[in-house]
Amino acid sequence: MKRSQTTIFSIVVVLLSAIGVWHFASNRTLETIRSQLEQTAFLAARSVETEIKRFRYLPTIAGEDERVRALLRDPLVPDRIMAANKYLATVANASGASFLYVLNSEGLTLAASNWDQPDTLVGNNYGFRPYFKNAMEEMDGRYYAIGVTTGKPGYFLARRIDPGEGGEAGVVVVKIDLLPLEASW
Repeated sequence: MKRSQTTIFSIVVVLLSAIGVWHFASNRTLETIRSQLEQTAFLAARSVETEIKRFRYLPTIAGEDERVRALLRDPLVPDRIMAANKYLATVANASGASFLYVLNSEGLTLAASNWDQPDTLVGNNYGFRPYFKNAMEEMDGRYYAIGVTTGKPGYFLARRIDPGEGGEAGVVVVKIDLLPLEASW
């Protein structure tokens, strides 16, 4: 009888020890995984922030160009439209931006970097987009969304531009494609 009690006691001690070791090991493993995930998330967030910062200046700089300002002052002159389109295409290509475009005070696209493409943004109205509304109200707007025209996700940075005498305010927008960044992760 005493021997069976000792055996049962030994089995219970071994089982409790095994459970304790398993619990300790699983907690350590979970903590290691949690730490790795936090580090990965931190690095991913920094990568996104860096990519956005790389383009933050673009709407402001493009909005200072006389071709864009002239377009906002008189948006019906074909030469001004073409000059703004070509300028935006050049800047978008040089910077690596997906799109760069100019909206009037109602959100109608007057000129765009993809003016000569089948999926051009020219003529589309983005007045309902939060980045446009925020830029018109607060000077700057930003928004992550699926593109209405392209169906592709992107981060939108917008800046209100006041063209000076004789024109209405407008908004210059840059769309940043974050998919290449995501693919590198």
